[in-house]
Amino acid sequence: MNKTVLVGIGIAIIAVAVFATSFDYDLEPAPPVTQHDLRVMIDEWMNNPQEDDMEQRFEIMKAYYTLQESGQKLTDDQEGRVMYNQIVKMVSFDIPKVELDAMKQEIRDELQELGILIQQEEPTDISSSECLGTARCITGTVTSIIDGDTIKVDGQSVRFALVDAPELKYDGGQSGKFIEEICPVGSTVVVDQDDDQLQDKYGRLLGVIYCNDLNLNKEVLDSGIGDLYSAFCDQSEFKESDWAIKHGC
Repeated sequence: MNKTVLVGIGIAIIAVAVFATSFDYDLEPAPPVTQHDLRVMIDEWMNNPQEDDMEQRFEIMKAYYTLQESGQKLTDDQEGRVMYNQIVKMVSFDIPKVELDAMKQEIRDELQELGILIQQEEPTDISSSECLGTARCITGTVTSIIDGDTIKVDGQSVRFALVDAPELKYDGGQSGKFIEEICPVGSTVVVDQDDDQLQDKYGRLLGVIYCNDLNLNKEVLDSGIGDLYSAFCDQSEFKESDWAIKHGC
């Protein structure tokens, strides 16, 4: 075999080695948990719960935080929303928040050691979420206050379910000022969309809004600034909520 051929083979081997090294360097590790894995764990827990199921629930929470901290999210569809609500209302129930926080930090440290990109944006703390049902659970920022029963969250109009407050021109802006005092523009809110009436006839999303640890729907009714929209009691997921019953549903 002549020298030219040998040199060519040598160059090819070096090129392959360099390419392989470069490829390994750029390749991010596969996510250690997928939504499917989490779904299987939740189904197993629900169908075959142990007598003391705390260990099972801890394992599900670890998987959920691993998925979340590795930059993934549950899908914004029926399955994803059902899974999220199962985790919020059943799996994490009775697990002390301090233990959940410690678990999340431990998972972050482990993922960093593995070289997996950590999600930079702080995820919503599920222990503080108030969402029920299977409709959308939205975390966003108040961008505008329209009046005492309508705000905008990230530019989207959101109407308070089962609440009717005067428009600004009819009450001198008092209802809007009330909302501004307890949930000013720039505040972070959680919107629990109404399962039974997703939006009103104007296309505004309908739901219960939580801000600064307050249920804004309840606050407006309790303050007397707004009234219960009783005509929609039989069309709302929230008709059996304590605050709705208190005011006439």
